Amino acid sequence: MPAAKLYRGDTWLRSWTLKDKLKRLINLTGATATLQLRNAKKELIHTASTANSEIVIDGAAGKASMEVDETITAAWLPGTYTFKFRITYPSGVVKVYEAAPLVILEY
Repeated sequence: MPAAKLYRGDTWLRSWTLKDKLKRLINLTGATATLQLRNAKKELIHTASTANSEIVIDGAAGKASMEVDETITAAWLPGTYTFKFRITYPSGVVKVYEAAPLVILEY
């Protein structure tokens, strides 16, 4: 998977529309979401989540949208990071939907 790219100090926007194997929307009503960003040393740099309102879920539409403010990304040094996006369903089941690199660039 190619790395996502983000310029330091830009708002980081990302969204996911989740579907099952039959391409039907997954109902996310009552679910929570978390995205963790880690540096090359595997140190936690940032957590975006429904708890801190950086991720918003539209349950019936099967959609999760993330917005991390530019004041936060301005503190991230240029380099390659990794992120993992996961959903925790009301039943307690946890599923990772994306794990990928993120390259932070300087203008």
